[in-house]
Amino acid sequence: MTYHAMGKMLTPDAGIYVGSHVHVPEEDARMDYDGRVSFVAPNDTPRRRSVTISLRSVMIISMIAALILFIMAQCALAQRRAVIKEGRRIASDIVSAENNIAAMKKQIAAAQDESVIGWQVVHRIGMVSRQGAEVEEIYAPDTRPQQTLEALYENVRAAGQ
Repeated sequence: MTYHAMGKMLTPDAGIYVGSHVHVPEEDARMDYDGRVSFVAPNDTPRRRSVTISLRSVMIISMIAALILFIMAQCALAQRRAVIKEGRRIASDIVSAENNIAAMKKQIAAAQDESVIGWQVVHRIGMVSRQGAEVEEIYAPDTRPQQTLEALYENVRAAGQ
């Protein structure tokens, strides 16, 4: 029988080493048919339990995980759509506000026009131009005090004490 070096095996006589913390009694060693020493664990040696999972269980767990991921993706997509919708609404509000500002600027410019102001004064208020109109002078009685301001301040100070 011929052995060929394959993979990580660099020498044909490479052995398998057992860690120093493992105790293998001499009486458990035996010689194989090809002259190699092998060790067999006794029947009373506790063995690790192997955990077996059925293919059906793996498929059910995988389907549940996929369902959870799908639900999370749908929630994220719904949130993204809500943010995009809110952004579009804000953008349309901005455009409508800009249009309102432009319309108001036109109204202000029209209201500041002298011909429009004159028309408003004539038709809404009923004022007429002073050219050709009779001017009536109005005299009001003198309502100013006869005293000087210093005398008034003196009177207020005297009344306050």
